[in-house]
Amino acid sequence: MFLARREGVEIQALAPRAQSHVTGGVSTGDHDEGDGTPKRAALAEGDDYLREYGRGIVRNGVAIIRVIGPLIAYASWLQSCGMTSYTTLKADLAAAVAHGGVTAIILEVDSPSGQVTGCSEAAAAVKAAAAHMPVVAFVAGDACSAALWNVSPADHIVVTPTSAVGSLGCCCSIVDRRGADEKAGVKTHEIISSQTPNKRPDVATDSGRAAIQKNADDTAAVFIA
Repeated sequence: MFLARREGVEIQALAPRAQSHVTGGVSTGDHDEGDGTPKRAALAEGDDYLREYGRGIVRNGVAIIRVIGPLIAYASWLQSCGMTSYTTLKADLAAAVAHGGVTAIILEVDSPSGQVTGCSEAAAAVKAAAAHMPVVAFVAGDACSAALWNVSPADHIVVTPTSAVGSLGCCCSIVDRRGADEKAGVKTHEIISSQTPNKRPDVATDSGRAAIQKNADDTAAVFIA
């Protein structure tokens, strides 16, 4: 289902939770800007963007803000590949709160996870918006890890029978290319400052793995708290 049509269905289904008087029609538009954001010509009559370069739209007093795809810290061309940046999410939330015609917010969520950097700040922005108006998170697919962290401050989280919600914690992936480099005749020499011996922990050693594990555990502790 195209986004322009889907948003109308979401408002009809979720608006009673967000605000008692909102109802929504369904747009017949089926064209987007390449990143899932409806073109102006595809928006229903009366719809508009929250801000000039944002991805959120306003329909019948409800701001619809997308939290779709892997979540990244900063806005870039990667958003056109289906990702969402925390900076864009925060800016759209701020625009919704400042918009004189918006009385509620729906977060459309389908994300497997994202970067740690900026995640807690984005969640704080959702919490701040919820202090001004009702915020409903509609999980169309996944709300996992960083995505769940982002939407957990919403007043209501609505899921489908096939939604995946959860996957708490932090993951740190390290690729060890030393074997491949050795076969290719490549040698890397690192000189680490003596004041900071843990700057480059070696995951192949017990002490190095323990240092990286502690970093992941400390981050997860902030998440779970």
